[in-house]
Amino acid sequence: MQYTWVLLGVVVLGAGCAAKQDAPLAQNAVKQTQPPAQPVQQAQQADADHAPSQQVADLSFTPLPVYFDYDSATLRADTRAHLDQIAGHLKRNPQVTLVIEGHCDDRGTSEYNLALGDRRARVAADYLATLGIQRSRVKTVSFGLERPAVTGSGEQVWAKNRRDEFVVGAASLSQTE
Repeated sequence: MQYTWVLLGVVVLGAGCAAKQDAPLAQNAVKQTQPPAQPVQQAQQADADHAPSQQVADLSFTPLPVYFDYDSATLRADTRAHLDQIAGHLKRNPQVTLVIEGHCDDRGTSEYNLALGDRRARVAADYLATLGIQRSRVKTVSFGLERPAVTGSGEQVWAKNRRDEFVVGAASLSQTE
């Protein structure tokens, strides 16, 4: 019987030692599977700093139209202020492109209004260029009197049709000047 107690003691002692040996291994396994937070955050920031082309373009920005006086392609003060805001968005989102659409009211010939709409779109694009926006990111097009915002006649209607509208896109689109 003494032999049984000795054998039982060895088994209990051996089991206790095995449990003590397994505990540090399990703790080490847990420690090894948890990555250190600081180096990962630094690596992610470094990736973001060096890979602007991987950033997602903010295409949710929808600029409102800017308006012009009768028979004019001169930028008004309110137009310049609005273009300043558009330039700020473009600077914050270098992968965003812009199409500027020039429009006119229905007075005058189609040819004259196409030319006037073109001047209106180009003067806005030129102003954005003075603010540091690359011309390769801006395309201009004139619709003249073909796409009125409001139909009818009278100064209130015509004033709403003398405008530039803006279409925001991604740089992956082949935009030409």
